[in-house]
Amino acid sequence: MKSTSTIYNELLELLEGEGHGITFYLSRHVKQDEKYKTIEYDLSDELKGWLIDSIFKEIKMDEIKELENIKISEYNHEFNINDSVVELVLSDSEFIDIKEKKELLISSVNTAPKNESILNSNFQIIKVTKNEDVFYTCYYRGIKRSSKRKKYLSMFEGHIKENVESFFDIGGNLSFIIFKERIFIFRVKDFERSFKYNTHITEKRDENIEQIIEMDIFSNLESAQKFKEKSSNHLYARGLAEMKKEQLEDLKSNYQDRCNELNVIKKSLELKETNKDELREENGVLLDLLEFIDFENDNKIEIADETNITPLLHFLQDKIVESFLTKKVKTIIGYQKGD
Repeated sequence: MKSTSTIYNELLELLEGEGHGITFYLSRHVKQDEKYKTIEYDLSDELKGWLIDSIFKEIKMDEIKELENIKISEYNHEFNINDSVVELVLSDSEFIDIKEKKELLISSVNTAPKNESILNSNFQIIKVTKNEDVFYTCYYRGIKRSSKRKKYLSMFEGHIKENVESFFDIGGNLSFIIFKERIFIFRVKDFERSFKYNTHITEKRDENIEQIIEMDIFSNLESAQKFKEKSSNHLYARGLAEMKKEQLEDLKSNYQDRCNELNVIKKSLELKETNKDELREENGVLLDLLEFIDFENDNKIEIADETNITPLLHFLQDKIVESFLTKKVKTIIGYQKGD
């Protein structure tokens, strides 16, 4: 198996043969100075063997049987990754902040104490060595909150009891690999969370918000400002940032036509003989859009102080679709590798 990256090919060659060393760590973010706290843990030889086999299969992408070459693309602030691995070059001046955090992470690994307790670990790190070479595989886990609605139980010799000990899973889908001056990213959201890297998302979100406001679809400056404030919420950031140039152009050129269709729905609602429940069943979120559009004022958007703008954002981001099967209108939430 080969890849389209010289450095990734070196990584693949490093997997060949035997004699690999493996060390397991749990790590978490520490707020002071944006550092990491990392603890090394002993694993049985059997578990080490299973883990290294699992890691190698992920790197070689063994499960994708039809794959002839592993596609490696250059990192370009992607919001999602499909059918490839993304290569970030740490020597690029653009990524100096990521390089600094990477060095903090590796430093915490190299100075990690052994077998101590660690609370709320964010991710697992497996250090793999062979001769003088080393690479780090990372699995982002986030923080698992305790649930009040379920208990974890264990069974021993036919008896069930509550499991009150700390436990976690190991392995799974690789988040990213650190090798030489590269980070090979498999799951982009995991990478962003591990390095608290979201500047590109915020910048693109703000850029797209400004472009929407410049379309002159808001009734006045106050509504435009409310849209800017509400849509700047971090919960909406990725969706707005993902809007491509073509989507913005489609919005600008089709906005009036779609609003005219909404006006037809509004007039249907106002008719006494209209079955409003049936209309809502068919049109779903479109009815929620009616409160935003001033049809008597050239279809301008008005936003009240307490309004939830989620339906409006679904409209602007082109996430409202008609089902081919049922002809009912619904919103779509896109799948992203790394969720």
